Amino acid sequence: KSRTDIDFVWCNELTELREADYEEILRRMRGGQSAYQQIISDFNPIDKFSWVHDRFFIRDVGKVHKINYTVLDNHPAFLALPKTQAYIARLDSLAESNPNAYAVYRLGEWGTLEGVIFDKWDVAPLPEGESFVTWYGGDFGFTVDPAAVVRIHLRGKDIWLEELIYETGLTNQALA
Repeated sequence: KSRTDIDFVWCNELTELREADYEEILRRMRGGQSAYQQIISDFNPIDKFSWVHDRFFIRDVGKVHKINYTVLDNHPAFLALPKTQAYIARLDSLAESNPNAYAVYRLGEWGTLEGVIFDKWDVAPLPEGESFVTWYGGDFGFTVDPAAVVRIHLRGKDIWLEELIYETGLTNQALA
């Protein structure tokens, strides 16, 4: 069998991959002996502004089958173990001290990225045919931190941010 005969891939912690990485995995699935090809992915829903949420839950690209599991969906024998009960109690204690972590890790709900400057976002398209003041903003990065460029639209007190570039490995020439 050649190295390109891939039928099945499991992406653990999908939110840790870039969407470009996921696209590359899709391109590598050229098929081997199986009658069908399949990618299974798992992740904690840590940020509703991630590419995973946008691609699979908003745009529903590929019409994928989505399953929500929490710790309580484990086998009853596992749930009865003292260490599992302690883990569940620890998760339950987050309800008061860290509601976002509780929502993500205990309830399996989409959370919001913590430590961000703006945490009260509404996702809405830019109204067409209206007058805006527009600026551009950028942040240089290369290897670990990506380079970023945003277009900022202002109308009254309403601000729209449009991500134009967010990727690693861009030289200054490529970024320009």
